[in-house]
Amino acid sequence: MSLQEELLEKLGQEAFDERLSAKLKEYHQLIPRETALYLISVENGLGAPKVETLDKAVRSFSPVILHARIERVFPPRIVDKQGQSSRSQRVALSDQTGIGTLVVYDSATDPLETEFMAGDMLEAGPVRVRGGEFHLLGNGHLTRLQKGLREKIRPQNASPTSALIANYEGIVSAVFGDFPYRKGQAKLSGESQTALMTSFELKDDSGTARVVLWDSPGLAGRLKAGQEVDIENGTRRGGEIHINSAGRLLLPKMAPVQRPKIERIEMERTSDGSSFALAVYAGGNKTIRFTSLEDAASRLGLGPIPDGISAITMLELKKKDWIGKDLPLAWEEKKE
Repeated sequence: MSLQEELLEKLGQEAFDERLSAKLKEYHQLIPRETALYLISVENGLGAPKVETLDKAVRSFSPVILHARIERVFPPRIVDKQGQSSRSQRVALSDQTGIGTLVVYDSATDPLETEFMAGDMLEAGPVRVRGGEFHLLGNGHLTRLQKGLREKIRPQNASPTSALIANYEGIVSAVFGDFPYRKGQAKLSGESQTALMTSFELKDDSGTARVVLWDSPGLAGRLKAGQEVDIENGTRRGGEIHINSAGRLLLPKMAPVQRPKIERIEMERTSDGSSFALAVYAGGNKTIRFTSLEDAASRLGLGPIPDGISAITMLELKKKDWIGKDLPLAWEEKKE
């Protein structure tokens, strides 16, 4: 069903014609008819992002929802600039129509490090296409629709010496500690390169196995008996499960930090009166101001403002979607 058909169904022909005429007149006939329809749909709660295949989504000009399988979760990219830290992470996706890359930012990357693995079916959205990649918008979410295959720690009919690369899940039954080991070739100085390995025991209903995490950051202090953990691309060798550079150990997420809720968003003039700023008021007397309306539009998930559309108008329509939601940490860290 097209956007016009949705509006006609909700408003009726007479009201539709009146609203369309009024919207075009409001902008002095300077905006395209399609843009006027979009603005009316936003005002009436329509035009919500729809689920699209990767093939269709990459050609969409509007935000969409993706249902796709995770092929790989890439290491995060962390950038520190002027005392502020920004984090982004890419995820390779696939569905029956092709492949694509999802880009996730800041706190939205948390489940990629604690919950989701290759093989899981993921819902991501709303996303918008930029440079051929799908970027999760500021009000977007990641949800696991279906868990991918997890192998048993002690599968039947498997040889103790056979290699098997697979995903596993289980409960930590013992933590053996962090141990240094020699890594690769010696340095030019003649000194050996050293790194840490973390060793622990994992169990499920099929049995137990020793797990070795190579190039570990030192996790013995974080691992505790009784914890549930996941292993992505663990390699079985000699009855043990080894996690090397191609695998990942997913630890349970820490207790969430309570974020202040957004109470209101106001359009205010800057101190010199020359332009507008977007002020976000949240619990705990926190106020965030975006002096650039383009930056504010990006943060609120609008993306680029269409030609002929007022940024102020679009922000006024969008801000109600954020009332009552958590204040994003990236906004709070942004200097006024």
